Amino acid sequence: MSAHVLRSIIRRTLGVCIVIAHADIRRFVYETGSPFKRLEALLAPVRPNPDLEPITMTVGEPRHAPPKGMLQALSAAQAGFAKYPASTGIPEHRQSIGEWLIRRYNLPRDRLDIDAQILPLNGSREGLVLAARTARDMRHDVERPVIVMQNPFYQAYAAGALMAECDVVLLDETDTRGQGIPEAVWRRTVAAYIASPTNPQGQILLHSDWHAWIELARLHGFYLFADECYSEIYRHDAPPGVLEVAARSAGGFRHVVSFNSLSKRSNLPGLRTGFAAGDEAFMATFLKLRTMGGPQVPIPLQAAATEAWKDEAHVMASRTLYVKKWTLVEDTLGAHLSEATPGAGFFLWLKLPSGLTDVDAALQLWENQALRTIPGSYLAYPTTPTTCQDRLRLALVDDEPTTAEALSRLATLFA
Repeated sequence: MSAHVLRSIIRRTLGVCIVIAHADIRRFVYETGSPFKRLEALLAPVRPNPDLEPITMTVGEPRHAPPKGMLQALSAAQAGFAKYPASTGIPEHRQSIGEWLIRRYNLPRDRLDIDAQILPLNGSREGLVLAARTARDMRHDVERPVIVMQNPFYQAYAAGALMAECDVVLLDETDTRGQGIPEAVWRRTVAAYIASPTNPQGQILLHSDWHAWIELARLHGFYLFADECYSEIYRHDAPPGVLEVAARSAGGFRHVVSFNSLSKRSNLPGLRTGFAAGDEAFMATFLKLRTMGGPQVPIPLQAAATEAWKDEAHVMASRTLYVKKWTLVEDTLGAHLSEATPGAGFFLWLKLPSGLTDVDAALQLWENQALRTIPGSYLAYPTTPTTCQDRLRLALVDDEPTTAEALSRLATLFA
């Protein structure tokens, strides 16, 4: 990020939120690019320690067992590959998603219309990106529209803002309720991407946090996009969901949309299935865009996903494995951790020793320990020259022995 761009960002600082112009978001998407591509370029000239088997902890790609019965369902429905699927999906798939939402969040059945308020997606990413365009089009009267998001954030949000031709407002990392955003910015807001549990920190929004965001969305007329893809990976209590809070409000799901997928919950990142659920008017308009320009979910994949949403046994088993790996983190790095391990998610958002930058740490670990990690600054918008440079992100997605070995190598940073 150039010094000129940073200066322009700083000049747009309002309270504890920062407004990023659409032109700067375009540069961020096309010039800064994917954090994983940046990492490839960084590490390409470096030869990892030849005496060690390389371990990769960069991508949040779960390697636990997927649900039983999923492959059988996929095989039984293989004739569906010969058909164009409807954008609304097959009824059985929508039904399984709806039943899961009702079970998981104790939703009143009369609050959720499975046919009108649930839309299958090719993973949550494409939905999160395209939804921004729909939010913009539903608020076409807004001049110089903005989209609110956390920082660091899932990079798809930036692509969504770019495609919707919106500026971006970045929240302060401690602002869980949008309290730092002035009224002038709210008047321009068409959508807010809010993740819980957050990626990479694993922070969980409380019922009161979701309630505050729902009230803000309705007061100012924007759409609240709740990214809840890590909702089932928790250590103690299940994170509250935006739909469970909204369902018990007078407005129901008005101005609220939840996004989730099977990638993290069911260890199926390659299946590319997820859903959006919530505000009926938004979903109807969103469907029009996706019917003309969005990818449908193949029928056999929907059949497999239907079985996955019905099964909780594999989710509980996977969650138990993550709890054990977080215990490994505490046992191996406990003396070096300046923060409590998070209550949810599978990312270790590691605070580095003083004086060591994220890029230097990533290079050092790859060259000396054959351990591939991702610099924290690659996952955030650089609002200052040192944004997240004191962090590494590590995905705890391998089995326990591999994770234990990786953490042992990671501990060398603190030697």
